Amino acid sequence: MNKLRGSVAVMSLSLILNLGAETTLVNVSKVNPNIRYAKTRTYSSMGWYLCPEAAQCLSEAQEEMKSRGYCLVLYDAYIPHSIQKSAVECDDCIPDKEECLRHSCGIAVDVWMEMEDGTEVAMPTEYDVFTPEARPDYMNLPAEVMECREMLRDVMERHGFKGSPNTWWHFECTECDSCYIDTPLEELE
Repeated sequence: MNKLRGSVAVMSLSLILNLGAETTLVNVSKVNPNIRYAKTRTYSSMGWYLCPEAAQCLSEAQEEMKSRGYCLVLYDAYIPHSIQKSAVECDDCIPDKEECLRHSCGIAVDVWMEMEDGTEVAMPTEYDVFTPEARPDYMNLPAEVMECREMLRDVMERHGFKGSPNTWWHFECTECDSCYIDTPLEELE
């Protein structure tokens, strides 16, 4: 794994939760409290966890978005493997089930963006809607929607994430090792 970058990462070292020899997760809100969280979640309101490198990369992406007058909104991050696997197996609409399971590694995020003042930004689809419009290469959209989608993707990719070829909201940190984790969220607090 690459070394953590920046002073935020150094400050976050004391916030790391040890989950055994294989991996650690950090609470994203303690690495960067400016990242906003979706008001509704798919899995739990107990916290947002990622591997330290992914949390740092997300923090850096948030700082760039803030400099442009926007804010990242996090919908999903780490989800215990047993929960994610069960959900993925039950949903026939998910285009790439293996990609979706990477949330169980603490390296994947589902993000949206909004204006710094909280005003919603038009995006191609609602979150978790698996239609052709959700693909990042879908072009039959209003220009402002495509600009926002591309800005989100450019910022995330500039800060260590790879965008999904299937959905505009799913990104995976390229600076983390990946292995499935099945620690329940209540044990992470």
